[in-house]
Amino acid sequence: MDIIRSLYESGGPITVLIVLAGLVSIYLVVERLFHFQRIRVDVDEFINGLSNNLRHNNIIEAIKICDETPGPVPHLIRMAILRADKPEGELRDAIRDVSLNEIPRLERNISVLAVLAYLTPLLGLLGTVLGMIATFKTLKTGGINVSAADLAGGIEAALYTTAAGLSVAIPAYGFYSMLLKKLEHVVLDMEKACNDIVYFLTNNKIDIASLRVNGNMTLGRSE
Repeated sequence: MDIIRSLYESGGPITVLIVLAGLVSIYLVVERLFHFQRIRVDVDEFINGLSNNLRHNNIIEAIKICDETPGPVPHLIRMAILRADKPEGELRDAIRDVSLNEIPRLERNISVLAVLAYLTPLLGLLGTVLGMIATFKTLKTGGINVSAADLAGGIEAALYTTAAGLSVAIPAYGFYSMLLKKLEHVVLDMEKACNDIVYFLTNNKIDIASLRVNGNMTLGRSE
């Protein structure tokens, strides 16, 4: 409470809003970085491991590996394995449908970070304008008798809000750009995984029908 009171006295309510926006930005960045780190998969190594199981008809084991590995790449591969007996075009369509559901999960909170990066400088500008208005109002009211100390309050608030807005916006935009790059890498991994698993399944006979007949295949997947 003392920190909030100090910010309010120095820069006004706009500065408090900017600081809160900065705290939200930190949370979003940490959450997304942790998420992208968690779902990182070496596509080549992962598919090679699954291919060995599939070649020996260990389909249940391959599906279990996909279930236990977090991220969109294992999810796409799992879906492809479950439809291994379908034509290539139908197989790609099924994977594409899953991809469309996975991408919004990857983008979650990134757009909010972009909004905060664009919004905080505007809040800083608003605080600057309000501070200057307060300064000129004091000057108008006091006339020639106004002191520098009387003017300093409004000018200080203006500078505080400008500095606070830029201090939040610059790193927020930087992390936003970095997260977009990480998102792009994951999407490229998804595309590579799709092409690799489709190529493998269309060139190798996978007896998925027997699993359906025996009732050994579970269609759900927990994240």
